[in-house]
Amino acid sequence: MNDDLRHGPTLLESLWRYRLVVIVVPLLFGVLGFFVTAQQPESYDASARLFLTNPGTAQGGGEIQTSGIDPREFVPQQAARAGSRAVLIAAQQSLPDAPSLSDLDDAISIESNVSDLALTINATAATGEEAAAYADAVASAYKLINEQAEQTAANAAVFELELQIADLEQQLAQLDEQLSRDGQNLALQSQITNLSSRLIELEAAVSRVKINAGLRGDGVDQTEPAEVPGSPARPQPRLGAIIFAFLGGVGTAIWSYWYAGKSQRVLTRTDPEAVLGVPLLGEIPLYRMTAEDQLTALLRVDPAAAEAYEFVLSSIEFALGDLGGKSIMITSTLPGDGKTTTTLQLAVAASRDRRRVVLVDADIRARGLTTVLGSENRVGLSDLAALDLEPKDVIRRYRFSEQSQIPVVTAGQRRGDPAALLRTSTFRRAMGAITDSAELLIIDSSPLLAVADAVIVAGSADGMVLVVSSGTPVSELVKVKERLKFVSTPLLGYIFNRSDASTAAAYGYGYGITEDDDGERRLLPKTTRTRAASTQDDEPAAPAARPRATLPAGDRTD
Repeated sequence: MNDDLRHGPTLLESLWRYRLVVIVVPLLFGVLGFFVTAQQPESYDASARLFLTNPGTAQGGGEIQTSGIDPREFVPQQAARAGSRAVLIAAQQSLPDAPSLSDLDDAISIESNVSDLALTINATAATGEEAAAYADAVASAYKLINEQAEQTAANAAVFELELQIADLEQQLAQLDEQLSRDGQNLALQSQITNLSSRLIELEAAVSRVKINAGLRGDGVDQTEPAEVPGSPARPQPRLGAIIFAFLGGVGTAIWSYWYAGKSQRVLTRTDPEAVLGVPLLGEIPLYRMTAEDQLTALLRVDPAAAEAYEFVLSSIEFALGDLGGKSIMITSTLPGDGKTTTTLQLAVAASRDRRRVVLVDADIRARGLTTVLGSENRVGLSDLAALDLEPKDVIRRYRFSEQSQIPVVTAGQRRGDPAALLRTSTFRRAMGAITDSAELLIIDSSPLLAVADAVIVAGSADGMVLVVSSGTPVSELVKVKERLKFVSTPLLGYIFNRSDASTAAAYGYGYGITEDDDGERRLLPKTTRTRAASTQDDEPAAPAARPRATLPAGDRTD
């Protein structure tokens, strides 16, 4: 595997994986958009265009002169004026069936184009005729307001100039009277000449102002009246369907990419290695568990699975040997991955090889191993951590077969906060003493992501092994890796459980359950149990004594 598993499938892969959803959802959105859009009332759009007089030129003395007005400022200013209240009032007054001022304001929008020196007046109404009338009325009102403003400004300028002309004429009259009395006064003659020149300039300015006002007029060079639209602008069901379908497609693509990454699962034995970065210790094939009670079901495996557990045990011992340790904690991501079954099978495999193996049920919340052994009421790990007990007081030997007799420390009594109990120094010392008494200590802990107990128990083990069941979400493995960053105990590897690989057919290998006189449970090979059944068929047997305790059956354990 490569980084694709960690980062999830690509967008195209996600779309293909959920292609049915990707096709159906946009179609449904498109149909919804069609009907929603079709319910809108009909409305028509019309537009009138005004090409403005270039503000950078003015007429003067028969020639075109350039002024300093920037069109980039002038055109937006005129667009604001076209949508002003004064223009809307004038337009309202010119319409025969005038709408309210607020309705007219809502129906009108102004667009400006600096490069073309143009204003576009857009109008929306219930009919095409109304829309065109609204646009033309605003265009005419703008021109009228502009012309009035231009004329007012010209009149004001002319008035100021005429005041200056009147003042100059009065001064000239006085100077002429003085010159008549003193005809040889050259200074008076010079003043009269200068004032006469200034008077001529002012009179010329008045002419220019009037000419410019006439040339600019309403400030519009050309007007394109609005045309009555032949079809409504709204509703557009097809456009609505396209928009809704597009939005549905985008939303579905985002969902499929997110969900494909979130729901990605490990399907092959090498998948977890790409996420966890640790090696595969073994692969346990999927096999069917059928028995009259739960413990027998856990122990009865087909030959391929039994051989797989032997291989896993060898891998774990090699890994522990590299560390110089002898205690291993078996955990999983969440309940249901087969952690307890794996722990029990590894212990049985080790005991068959005459190793001094000790099995510890450190999952003191779920108590799966303790439950299947029927030892809920016996002292165990929690009592060892809370009371002044020795390890020998809680270790009991269980006979699983003639070849498998394993010392087991069960979960013990339920006591307060399990996490707080496991943090005590008494618990750590007790686990150290139990480890010293064994060649191999196998600890069945709680799942890593369920509670904090597994992280605490890991401090008392030399290494950890993670049971990963086929179909486990990749996101759960990512969480496991993040949680283990702060754990000093190394993760030696993982066991890929319930693999879909082909397995050999079961050939009757299994165990039966019996109980010794001292109350210890004993599981006999199925061949022994078969012979006993045959004897019973040949000759009626005496009624058997009632067992002192029964093993629970049918309860699910991980």
